[in-house]
Amino acid sequence: MSVLVVEDNDDVRELVAMVLADAGFDVLEASDGARALEMLRDAPEPPCIVLLDVMMPRLDGYGVVEALRDEPRFAQMPVVFVTADQHAREVEGVREVVRKPVAPSTLVDLATRFCRCC
Repeated sequence: MSVLVVEDNDDVRELVAMVLADAGFDVLEASDGARALEMLRDAPEPPCIVLLDVMMPRLDGYGVVEALRDEPRFAQMPVVFVTADQHAREVEGVREVVRKPVAPSTLVDLATRFCRCC
């Protein structure tokens, strides 16, 4: 199963993807919320978890979550906000809010817990 990392900062996204790939996960990457939705809709199988930044251009994390909840195929997919926004909050469809900077072990623990694959 795969993990989708949605983060507009290229360096952060690549680091998170590298940490998860090194832990044995298949990682998909999107640079903003709109691209993430396109990828999800085109994917033959949804990822087991979405690690989603909140503050992004084109479509922020809240907009992504709202769009996902409107599509039955994605309505139960686990979403975790990974954000530097101190005011970010859990909304319906978000399982947790994790504040940046995030330890690599926390990323792996999240993916492991929701994917149940490692």
